[in-house]
Amino acid sequence: MEDWLDLNPDPVHVKREREKARALRATDWWRAQLARGECHYCHGKFKASELTMDHVVPVARGGRSTRGNCVPCCRDCNAKKKAYTPAERILDSLFAGIAAVALCVAVPLQALASVPPLSVESAGMLAEEALGRGMSGLTWLGGSRYVAVCDCDGSARILDIDVDGCDGSPRSCAVVGTVRLEGCLDLEGCAYDAPNGTLWPRDEKTAAIPELDLATGTRLPAAPVPEVIAKSRLSNYNLEALSISPDALSMWTANEEALKCDGPRASAETGTTVRIVRFTRPDPKSEWSVSGMWAYTTERLAEPNNPTTANRCGVAGMCALPGGTLLVLERELSGFTFRFRLYAVDFEGADAVSAAPSLGGAAFRPVGKTLLASYAKRYSIMRPNAELGNFEGICLGPELQDGSRALVLIADAGDMITRPLVKTLRLRDGR
Repeated sequence: MEDWLDLNPDPVHVKREREKARALRATDWWRAQLARGECHYCHGKFKASELTMDHVVPVARGGRSTRGNCVPCCRDCNAKKKAYTPAERILDSLFAGIAAVALCVAVPLQALASVPPLSVESAGMLAEEALGRGMSGLTWLGGSRYVAVCDCDGSARILDIDVDGCDGSPRSCAVVGTVRLEGCLDLEGCAYDAPNGTLWPRDEKTAAIPELDLATGTRLPAAPVPEVIAKSRLSNYNLEALSISPDALSMWTANEEALKCDGPRASAETGTTVRIVRFTRPDPKSEWSVSGMWAYTTERLAEPNNPTTANRCGVAGMCALPGGTLLVLERELSGFTFRFRLYAVDFEGADAVSAAPSLGGAAFRPVGKTLLASYAKRYSIMRPNAELGNFEGICLGPELQDGSRALVLIADAGDMITRPLVKTLRLRDGR
């Protein structure tokens, strides 16, 4: 990548962020990071004096000196990383040969067409009562830091989730901070905008996708939402999932179940059809614009409706991977069973539906999907299941020592039968 990497940093930005980095090094938070003695990239153990502060998104590429963007790094990894962004490092190792220009422009549909040979396996699960109830969306800040958003009080919880660098299992989870997000009530998804140090949450009470300052919770300008979604959203089945690609140039969302104009909710006879929406921007400092919309059909209910529960099957989470692949987490509740399925989306041959006022009765080809993993647990009020989690949030996590990636899921323990869980998966590229 050295042949094409072209740096033209803003000197004012660089000076400001270097000053902020010096101040950050003097904080108790940074001293605690060094005390752990672990390099963020290779997971090797080092003395505090052998670690340096590294910006995950380099300052020269627009990165900021924030807690979510600064990590401990050994000198060898720091020298290898240079001024590359996380997406460039991952693509360089996993997708050698991809044209470098793909990192510099919004991902076109053609680049999303074929799904790479991915495989997913379970790595581990951890119950943490301190998470409380309502954790519905999850995004990775870098290192061991994550943000989970709550669907009951409109807040963001800063989490420290320690993922084992060898097997990908979650070793510990702690809530280390809470930020009240201005104007938010029922948060269902979120995505961290690393170059800008901001958070994009999804509030199911509105159609908006606002940007918020993660440090203060202050509301910033919102992304544009397609008119058909704003006008035809279904209460409690609104836009839910949200994910920003590692290169920060694409943002994805989808409604949980069908819009009023697009057909029925999922049943034992048929799945529900939702709209996947892609936003793109030419660079991280520019505004988002809608650049595509496709139909996605969920699985039908696997068991007959249970009249005592809210039977449903919809899109609960999304995760954008390096290289353009999109993962979708489907959540189903039918009979007395929670089911979760993770799919890789295939856009090849799918029809764009941006201009379609309604999908009900219309002729269109939805996106394809490849099942990567599934998880099911039955529940009983009389016999609680310690592994019963209502998983709603999913995000990409750290790279593991063997080159695979961790996927981290969080469960919404919003009732008497589900538990506050963190689950991890190992994602491998088979090429």
